[in-house]
Amino acid sequence: MTELLVRAWKVAALLVLLQSLIAAQLPSRSGHPNAVVVPLSEEGEKVPQWQPRHVHLAYGQNTSSVVVTWSTLSPTTESVVEWGVDLFDLNTRTAGNSSVFVDGGSLASTQYIHRVHLNALQPSTTYYYHVGSSNGWSAVFGFKTAANAGEKPLRLAVYGDLGVTNAQSLTRTSGTAQNQWYCTAPVVLHSTQGTVLCRLQQEAHEGMYDAVLHVGDMAYNMDTENGSVGDAFMDQIESIAAYLPYMTCPGNHESAYHFSQYRSRFSMPQYEVTESLYYSFNMGLVHFIALSTEVYYYGALREINKQYQWLLQDLQAATSPAARAERPWIIVYGHRPMYCSTRDQDDCTNHNCRTRVGLPLLHWCVAARTGVLLLELVCCCWNWCVAAGTGVLLLELVCCCWNWCVAAGTGVLLLKLVHWYGLESVLYEYGVDLAIWAHEHAYERLYPIYNYTVLPGLDHPYVNPRGPVHFTTGSAGCNEKLDDFKLVQPEWSAVRINEYGYTRLTVHNASHLYWEQVADDQVGGSRWRMTRDSWWTQCGWYGMNTAASSAPHRHSGKPLLFMRSTTHR
Repeated sequence: MTELLVRAWKVAALLVLLQSLIAAQLPSRSGHPNAVVVPLSEEGEKVPQWQPRHVHLAYGQNTSSVVVTWSTLSPTTESVVEWGVDLFDLNTRTAGNSSVFVDGGSLASTQYIHRVHLNALQPSTTYYYHVGSSNGWSAVFGFKTAANAGEKPLRLAVYGDLGVTNAQSLTRTSGTAQNQWYCTAPVVLHSTQGTVLCRLQQEAHEGMYDAVLHVGDMAYNMDTENGSVGDAFMDQIESIAAYLPYMTCPGNHESAYHFSQYRSRFSMPQYEVTESLYYSFNMGLVHFIALSTEVYYYGALREINKQYQWLLQDLQAATSPAARAERPWIIVYGHRPMYCSTRDQDDCTNHNCRTRVGLPLLHWCVAARTGVLLLELVCCCWNWCVAAGTGVLLLELVCCCWNWCVAAGTGVLLLKLVHWYGLESVLYEYGVDLAIWAHEHAYERLYPIYNYTVLPGLDHPYVNPRGPVHFTTGSAGCNEKLDDFKLVQPEWSAVRINEYGYTRLTVHNASHLYWEQVADDQVGGSRWRMTRDSWWTQCGWYGMNTAASSAPHRHSGKPLLFMRSTTHR
């Protein structure tokens, strides 16, 4: 009898093992390890999935307002956040709304995005919350609001180009694990050779940051495999984004289906109007402006014009005497840089980069006098045409070439090539202090610059600089690995680092800001994290506020601090 029981146990164990092996070889519906498999009832009907997932935060117009966003796979009767200052007494209940999001892929995967606004938050206060409905609740999360402007330093983590695979800046290797990450839970990731702990999660939970800036390119890509890679990414960042405002802007890897994954999943300030593509908000002593650089490559002319006009109005308000006295720092961030010295032939390596100088458009002009040698664009013109079958009037560019000609007399109508909607002149005119970019999978810090001319401060490059300081921080880690630099470093490029890493930004007060780049691919013992570049800058507004002054002016102040760019631990 005992022998029969032993045999039966062995047979049962073998069947279980065989079943697990077969299941492991079967692809999920989308082929991705994080693909959602919808459970079915005995009758074959879908079982409702009301459990909240992908919880993340974003600030509103300022730090007294937070938008909580999450997702469910099934519609719920309500969208609610219960919150308070006591972990065990969530005594405030705030309702919001939900909307359906259908992915553009072949499966038309559907989920429901929930948004709730928490208002009248107090500064430097810790709040606890959970999200959901009577159908199901999330775990309890917490966040701390930023302090009042100037009361304490403002600290942020900054990076771009973070994917689900090879997410170096989100993870910390254990043992000899290689760069083969995939996400199976919000807290613990796994590699093919070891366990991986969330690095930025640890720093976020230690209270190191007040917010995160993710400067475009997420998941690689959010639409891949019918959106399951996007789901994996939202799972992956929840361990940070549910505790810190996770402020984003779109990159080229979000462009599928007219950026629908990005527009639907995130809720940045003014998202009701701009769909999180561009926006601004105030935090501490800083006015932050997020831009969509992608509109210059994927957008229609009317979309470029809309963002451009919005930017002018926003900067006019931010540089009024009262606003600049309250928030002396202006920081702009977007995905594609205006300058770079990498070898990949991206637009930022071109002198007439679109985001820097604008789009090339033709302009009619009249020759001022006779005998002037002009460069004329001939056999090339903008031609109005009607789209077949639609009646829509379109503007198309037909056959072009350049030709030298002499103006025959006054009043000659000529075509002139000009650039519209360039951003660099706007940033310079309004005295933007920092311009943060990504896209290039490397780190590069520039000297203060305008139109390829270095404009350092009188006593030190970063003490009262006379132009914006540009940074590229796109080496957080993705499946496309790192980008190489050109052999010769341009004179306007101060520091170049070809290593995985992310950036820490600290605004100490109204006059001093500190920035450091942290390397992530230093493995082994206590050397897994190293500071590779760090510097201080002293605030100095060089730009022109046309509403307040007719000439540029600079803040006065003592050059108390200095830049350091040597490697140290």
